[in-house]
Amino acid sequence: MPGLPCVANNPALLNEGGAPGPRPSFRFVVLRQRSEFLAAATGKRAHGPGFTLQHRKADGALPLRFGFTVTKKTGNAPERNRIRRRLREAVRRIGPRLGEIGGDFVLIGRREALTVPFETLAEALFGAMGRLAGGGGQMPRTKAPS
Repeated sequence: MPGLPCVANNPALLNEGGAPGPRPSFRFVVLRQRSEFLAAATGKRAHGPGFTLQHRKADGALPLRFGFTVTKKTGNAPERNRIRRRLREAVRRIGPRLGEIGGDFVLIGRREALTVPFETLAEALFGAMGRLAGGGGQMPRTKAPS
């Protein structure tokens, strides 16, 4: 149809999401395997409004990797997906400011992530990542002796 925009006629429309707009300026690797999430859970953690961040230092020259998870008790599927999308976008926005931070990060989304202002969420995430990369944060949870 002559009236509809087409990628073949306008290569500027081609990007990651398929929708017109600027390309993301920061790309990251996404954790997919359960073992990767479990490994990150053994590292330190930091909390922010709407999320808990877990960090495991890189074993070598691995790229910066992120995992996103939201438990079912947080809400129904659309709410959990919205939380995950907000956290992913926050990582994309702060990504260029991260510099040489490395390792695996797992973001555990909380219901509060839906209501906190986005800029507050992104800045809190940046601060939490800085604390963990600098050696701060809380030690991982350990099971109580039984």
